Amino acid sequence: MFKELRRAAILKWREVATAERRTAWYLLLRGFLFRREPPFVVGRKPDFLTFWRGRMWAEVKSLDPPLSQELIGSAYVELKKRLLIFGGTHRIDARISAAFNQGVAKRAVQLLSNEIRNGAATQGAWYIAVPAKDAERKRVVLEWTSRDRDTVRMVSWRSATGVYACPLEAQPASWISDIQLTDGNAQASIPAYNALSIQISPALMLRIESESEGGGLGSVGTAEAQADTTVERLRRVIDDASDQLKNAQTYRKIPGVAIIYFDHLGGGGQNDILRACLGDLTIPIDVATRKAGEAFYGANGMLRPNKNTAVSALTYRSRFYPTVSFINPWAAYPISPKWVDGVVYSIDGDRLKRH
Repeated sequence: MFKELRRAAILKWREVATAERRTAWYLLLRGFLFRREPPFVVGRKPDFLTFWRGRMWAEVKSLDPPLSQELIGSAYVELKKRLLIFGGTHRIDARISAAFNQGVAKRAVQLLSNEIRNGAATQGAWYIAVPAKDAERKRVVLEWTSRDRDTVRMVSWRSATGVYACPLEAQPASWISDIQLTDGNAQASIPAYNALSIQISPALMLRIESESEGGGLGSVGTAEAQADTTVERLRRVIDDASDQLKNAQTYRKIPGVAIIYFDHLGGGGQNDILRACLGDLTIPIDVATRKAGEAFYGANGMLRPNKNTAVSALTYRSRFYPTVSFINPWAAYPISPKWVDGVVYSIDGDRLKRH
């Protein structure tokens, strides 16, 4: 009975405690005493300087939800008003990113209206997309075969980058197969990996199911599953924490740890932190044979031999996912894996190593 009450009390405390207070508690449990924001550090300073068990700097960060409820709510109102003209013959589900605004909604409805008026897509589900950056208002149509062997049709304004967001649920059956791209009067067959990406987020994507019961705007959600914005935000806070740790290390040349909290559903835990630290998971494709090679962590990693070396280790904490830590092999001041908690990873040569 006592253990159950104790566990309930701890869980309740975790809900209301700030990230800094939770970190202080975890440090004490692991045998570290600490000083909060030492006054001898001038400029930006980390949250903790530890001693007793070991000396290290610790900077605490929190990741907020990728999009506020206010933005989702305002997008719902804006889209519902604009989509009333289509009556109840189409069910429309929307995904938005932070680039969404009234102009984006207007451009999407313009595309949708033209498609319906011309009868270009009347059966099944299809998509309308507005890129976060469109080069010009030129209509582009992309078609491919999905993993379910369905024909996917997506209409978009021309992308400034030439790459278009791919609906996560309608990925190509093979990323090395060709898709059909119609741009004005020009038609071309292009490898899917050159034209589509699930790593980028459109300003707005509409999924339209024609002649569906319960027509109208069905839902508005975020496009974070498309863009994996948790990873992008992790990279930003790692960069920011590194600046603070680097400044502090001019006063005490000791390891620095970045501790990041994400207490909202949607983070991916282990995969997120590894991608943020090491880079995007990349599959090489031979251009001549179109054969895929072995996947590796590629570009955009925040920990490199010449980048963010002030971060000796990074710990990712969440109420929804297991704690994960990553030891930076290129750190200016190495740290013992025993000083961090959770599932601890490091790099051994070119392989990921679990401690």
